[in-house]
Amino acid sequence: MRAASGGPATPADHAHAGHAHAGHAHDHGFGAHRHDVPGADGQPVTWSSLLALGVSGGLAAQWVRYSRARERDGRLISLNATAFRAVTSSSAVTVKAGIGRQEARIAPYANWSGFVAAGYFRDLPKGFSVYVEPSFSRARYDAALLGFGKRRSDNNQSVLITILNRHVVFGRFTPRISYTFTRQNSTIPLYKFQRSRLEVGLTTTF
Repeated sequence: MRAASGGPATPADHAHAGHAHAGHAHDHGFGAHRHDVPGADGQPVTWSSLLALGVSGGLAAQWVRYSRARERDGRLISLNATAFRAVTSSSAVTVKAGIGRQEARIAPYANWSGFVAAGYFRDLPKGFSVYVEPSFSRARYDAALLGFGKRRSDNNQSVLITILNRHVVFGRFTPRISYTFTRQNSTIPLYKFQRSRLEVGLTTTF
């Protein structure tokens, strides 16, 4: 179970790691988008009416260490950007992209990776809200993996669906349900997989 907290959230605030390569990872979820902030007339307003277009980005660097596979130790650098646009007072779209570089002690574990994603948020009748996000990521490794005789190259497709009801509140928390389907193809069959994940979490704003 997860809880999201922090400042005012919009549909664009959900973090982009339902799946991960060595070079990047992204997660999914969103919070209730309505916040009772006084408008000019003293009535509650929605962030979608305040923010027609938003753009953000990030650069991160870290050192990754594996306790049982030291040959994979190395620096990880990632760059990502997100654009958010409110289409109407009850719907919004997001577009995301990022690249990453994972260094390693040996070349077969070092790689470049990248991802693109597009999301759509909409309020539905009876207090329901839904967010849908398909994404695609790719990772290319520097050298052939010992024992396989070929370079590893992964393509990953994923679809996320998240639903919540703004009228269902426990204290300050609103339950949400997320389902993610992921399929990965790889030049090395060992790394091919298909996975479904169901998450039940709590979201709130302060």
